[in-house]
Amino acid sequence: MSKIKTAWNLVIRGGWRQFWDQCILTIRRLRLQKEKGLAFRYKLKNRDFFCVPGLADSEDLFLHRKIDEKEMRILEAWLRRKDVMVDIGANVGMYAVVAAQKVGDEGNVLAVEASPSLTGKLELGKELLQAKCLWIECIAAGDRNGEATFVLSKPGTHTSEQSLLSDQAKKGASSRLVKVPLRRLEEMVQSYPFLSKPDLIKMDIEGAEEMAMRGCPPRWFGVNGPLWIVEINPKALKKFRATTQQILQWFTNGTHHLWLIPKYSNDPKQEDLPRRLSDHETFSDAKFYNLIAVPQNTSRKLEVQKVIQILNPK
Repeated sequence: MSKIKTAWNLVIRGGWRQFWDQCILTIRRLRLQKEKGLAFRYKLKNRDFFCVPGLADSEDLFLHRKIDEKEMRILEAWLRRKDVMVDIGANVGMYAVVAAQKVGDEGNVLAVEASPSLTGKLELGKELLQAKCLWIECIAAGDRNGEATFVLSKPGTHTSEQSLLSDQAKKGASSRLVKVPLRRLEEMVQSYPFLSKPDLIKMDIEGAEEMAMRGCPPRWFGVNGPLWIVEINPKALKKFRATTQQILQWFTNGTHHLWLIPKYSNDPKQEDLPRRLSDHETFSDAKFYNLIAVPQNTSRKLEVQKVIQILNPK
């Protein structure tokens, strides 16, 4: 009854948009209940996704439909059929499943995720979406081979901030810890030969990005290498004794066009518009950023133009 009253009050006040949004949200919640805890597929802006009820990040994506739209458009503009994409820190697979649809069955997408629970959910999604080109590895990407401690979120909470145990967290670490394999991506080429020449790499591992980059093949950073989408979170990097400049040094040798997409601006009135990376960047106006490193690839001139147009439509 309270929901009906709320809806009626919105209509009376002329809040038709809010009323409609609330109706849609209610319908989606009913869908979650109808599925009775079973994973299901759905459409989001003409893209196929999957939802795992009970997994907070997956439910949020289904209910609120908030995705990295500009990054998704960049991914789709860059990738061709039969291409190779690597999603390092795949989480619930938002980037990986879109890439799989773009490259097709003759392409390859490797989803790297350290959480055993999440990799299990990704396997469910692969089956639901019939994504034959999607490969899933339950490992943490690092600068050496061995074992590492991974911090899990509490049951029922968001998994987006799960990460390797950082230097700062070791003393007061949560009890939800698990040992995971730590692998250099350079050495995974033996298991996945298509990794010798990937076309796009997305990396979001909550501050451990610089460490993982040290374990990548050097050719991945060349002028004819892949396009990179890398999260830069200054606070998260600091936990691993890394800096924004250490991330940028991999791309600032004249081989890439560099852009930033701010995420969650500190000023609610400020739109998160992409901007070229400048020499005076302070990384201080948003919670974190996605670095778009576009290689000056001579064989992909059209794709380079498309991506730059998305970043700078003027």
